[in-house]
Amino acid sequence: MPDTSPAIAVTPYLTCRDAHAAVEFYHKAFGAETVCLMPTPDGRVMHASLNIGGAAVFLSDEFPEYCGKSPQALGGSPVILHLQVPDCDALFARAVDAGCEVKMAPEDMFWGDRYAAVTDPYGHRWGFATTIQKPALSVSRPTDREIVLSHTFDAPRDRVFAALTSPEAMKHWLGPYDWSLAECEVDLRAGGSWRFLMRGPDGGEFGLHGVYREVEAPERFVHTETYDSQPAFGELLVTTVLAEVDGRTTVTVTLLHPTQEARDANSHLEQGMAQSYDKLAAYLAWSAS
Repeated sequence: MPDTSPAIAVTPYLTCRDAHAAVEFYHKAFGAETVCLMPTPDGRVMHASLNIGGAAVFLSDEFPEYCGKSPQALGGSPVILHLQVPDCDALFARAVDAGCEVKMAPEDMFWGDRYAAVTDPYGHRWGFATTIQKPALSVSRPTDREIVLSHTFDAPRDRVFAALTSPEAMKHWLGPYDWSLAECEVDLRAGGSWRFLMRGPDGGEFGLHGVYREVEAPERFVHTETYDSQPAFGELLVTTVLAEVDGRTTVTVTLLHPTQEARDANSHLEQGMAQSYDKLAAYLAWSAS
């Protein structure tokens, strides 16, 4: 078998009823190129390797005697093969013209992709995506002690405010992608305290706490912030302002550090907040459905 993929890779291996026909179909629908095809003495395809958009896809015929069953034999497939492509609409149209069943017509999605989905005649599901915009976290440093973060969410201000301040909602989004919010205590009032404990995939923990100075729902809130494991940062003053225009809400967070050195040392903040806000955007979309 030729080496058609990197040394470390996950390669989908499809089982198809009539793999010879499936290979020809994938040529037509997705522009696949055949790298190799190995038949058995009885004419079935023991192994085929295709190149689709630079990625390897393996497939074979059904071999029920070796538990090799296709989605048609199993009543469907729970797996989606995802293709990130320059033109989602064009590939969708090509696939449908070739004989794929429409599952989702191309649509602009909240995460910044245009996305479509089909099922091919052999029962395998495919998703096509083209990046049209990347929701970006804007970061600036207007003074020697401040970091200002700004992000716009596709949701009204009252829902965004609730997601930013509700412990139940925050467990869905606060923290980097592979971190969880293990503890969340919020007393949302002037003088009330709060505390968060995030836990990483390796069991490491990051805690922070503070006190609310001002709460004006759903326009703004102000609180102090101290990192449990990094007392050298001192106490930050964090002001969060929410502004809604045409049903979309821009959240602007200003972090005032006690010194310029503390601000400059807070380098982990941007990546963590960017990932948290990506998760928040997804949560807002999911909770609205």
